[in-house]
Amino acid sequence: MKPELVKLMALTGNLERKHAYMAALTLSNRAYELFGIYVGLFGGKDIPRFLRLVAAAWEEKPSKFDLTPTGLAIIKAWWAAYGIAGRGPTGFAVLAKPTLLEIKTQYALAYKRKPPADPMKKRKWIAGLEYEKQIPADQTFRKTLRRLKLPYC
Repeated sequence: MKPELVKLMALTGNLERKHAYMAALTLSNRAYELFGIYVGLFGGKDIPRFLRLVAAAWEEKPSKFDLTPTGLAIIKAWWAAYGIAGRGPTGFAVLAKPTLLEIKTQYALAYKRKPPADPMKKRKWIAGLEYEKQIPADQTFRKTLRRLKLPYC
């Protein structure tokens, strides 16, 4: 997963900063006409403030809206689970929603944890990892996914 895509998904909760990041990406790709359109559309009445946000996004300055490394890992786990949930016999189902168990499993797999062979034991395995603090708590996953408006079951 490209870092730019992860950053865009992480900024879903703050549209102003997301638009500024998108404008910075277009500017870095030398798409000057598209950058002008972004400034016109999203700059509103306070264009200097929007341009300051674009400059901050360009320089990748940290802000209070940035996700923690755990939050970024949850996004990557959601993306992997979404890719698995969307696979079907007739192609990819765009509206597929991964389950929370699938997201947690992908998170654990990213940190080299091996799931049990029996799918029925997967919930107990995840609960054990949460209890041992090897993966974040259930509420952390739910809160992050809700904040970023990422669908799950």
